[in-house]
Amino acid sequence: MEGGFASARNQSRLAIRSFSGHVTAASIAFLPDFGGPHGMVVGTATPPNFDTDRVLVECAKASGMFCAFLNPDRYSTFDAEVFKEALQDWGYFGSAGARPNWLPERSGAD
Repeated sequence: MEGGFASARNQSRLAIRSFSGHVTAASIAFLPDFGGPHGMVVGTATPPNFDTDRVLVECAKASGMFCAFLNPDRYSTFDAEVFKEALQDWGYFGSAGARPNWLPERSGAD
């Protein structure tokens, strides 16, 4: 956990099996300890329309995960406070021992 941040897996692909086969959707990150008990995936919503990927939302729902979309213009430059605020908003669902030291005790599971 470098820098006290929870693990994130970049450029992940989320796959579910449907009756017609596999459906996949690209995400920019998988955060296993945030957003819900099964983690979350993050996609992008770019200006000017901030369109989101409906397939990613459906794949996340089918997998029991939370899904969020970020504006890459806002998050492409690292700002610890901006990222911490987003993670706090999504809620922490990981083990108490792995909780980042900057994260308040309140968790998303409360």
